[in-house]
Amino acid sequence: MHLIDNPLNDPNGNGLIYANHTYPFKGDTIEQWLAKMEKASEMLPIIISEFGSETRRRRPGHPPAQAEANDTPTLNPAGLTDRAWVEAVLKACDDHNWHWTAWDLHPAAGPRLIADWNYTPTPNFGVPTKASLTGETHEAKP
Repeated sequence: MHLIDNPLNDPNGNGLIYANHTYPFKGDTIEQWLAKMEKASEMLPIIISEFGSETRRRRPGHPPAQAEANDTPTLNPAGLTDRAWVEAVLKACDDHNWHWTAWDLHPAAGPRLIADWNYTPTPNFGVPTKASLTGETHEAKP
């Protein structure tokens, strides 16, 4: 982690914050990511300024993938379902009182919080994120 290897030198702390983009394709498990974040939070305030997971995405009008057609859970590179990843990140934020913002509020970008312009939450990212914004807590699941 760059921050830990090369700490910033600002004795007055003028506007310093550690912003993290948390995605499963970056190569860390939740446990590895959490350990890095806890270490960084000893030195600076934390914000998770992007997070999410969407491994199984198809364009409108295209047939579903075989796993999707069979309703088989697809695991992301961290070995979790998309929803499990999102809920684990939200739980870590709840547990550590870290601030966060989710990315992306556009139905054609990703990972998607909404499925359409009626703002229908996507099941694996939008639903748990909306629940967190309304005060629900999260339990990390495998």
